[in-house]
Amino acid sequence: MEENRFQVTRDLKREFYLLFKNNDVQIPFTQVTVNPEDEKKRPKATPEQIVLSLNEQRKLRGLEQEPAKPKKTKNKVIAKVKESMNKTVKELEE
Repeated sequence: MEENRFQVTRDLKREFYLLFKNNDVQIPFTQVTVNPEDEKKRPKATPEQIVLSLNEQRKLRGLEQEPAKPKKTKNKVIAKVKESMNKTVKELEE
C-alpha cells in the first residue's frame, strides 16, 4: 500500500480537479498586474486636480470628515488648504 501513495495522491487530486471543473467551481488565486512606465509626455496635474484627487482618496479611505459649519475662521482654513496644496505640488515636482 505504501508504494502506491504517490499514485493515490495524484488520483485524488485529479478527482478533485474533475469534480470542480464539472461543477463550475473556480478557485481564486493572487494576481499581480505590472504596468510599464508611461513613455508619453503628459502635462502635470494642476493644483485643483491634485486637490480633487486627494479628496477622492480620502473619501475612499473613509477619512472624509463631516462638513464643518461656516465660521469666521474661513480664511484660516483656506490658508491651510493652500499651504497643503503647495506642499503637495512641491512633492510632485521633485
